[in-house]
Amino acid sequence: MYKIVKNVIESGDFKLADMQTKIDTLWVQGDLTDEQRTELLALMKENVKPESETPEALVMCKLLKAEFELLKERVSKLENGGVAPEPPVGVVIEPWEPWDGISDRYKYGAVVTIDQKYYISTYQGQNTWMPGSMGTEGLWKEISKEDAEAVVSGTKTPDQVINGQ
Repeated sequence: MYKIVKNVIESGDFKLADMQTKIDTLWVQGDLTDEQRTELLALMKENVKPESETPEALVMCKLLKAEFELLKERVSKLENGGVAPEPPVGVVIEPWEPWDGISDRYKYGAVVTIDQKYYISTYQGQNTWMPGSMGTEGLWKEISKEDAEAVVSGTKTPDQVINGQ
């Protein structure tokens, strides 16, 4: 019985509560040793698939999200006189400015432009150095315009761009 339960768990095709009950029942009946029970419980936690736990809830979430998007669009049109608002034309990359001694705008992941080049801060604190100047290679990384826009718009994380992903 142990091998059958282990195969089912490794397949990931089970519900957590049901499998827990089955393992405990087999253990109480003496069909599983303490070691086998412990192993199966650990294996179960490694192989559980969230989608097998509550597939109905996932379907409901997708439907609610779709309904929410439709309602958001309708409200937007109502607020704009029945016309859908124009999407933003582009992403604005802020030009680098010398540090003012107060702001914290150049922390890790900050994206700036200077001399028609784009940079991302790789420094894990307040980066006060000018991008592209000698000795700042480890503090600022030159990146493409596309990557700069992706970080600012949120379609990529700073780590993805810094690590070249």
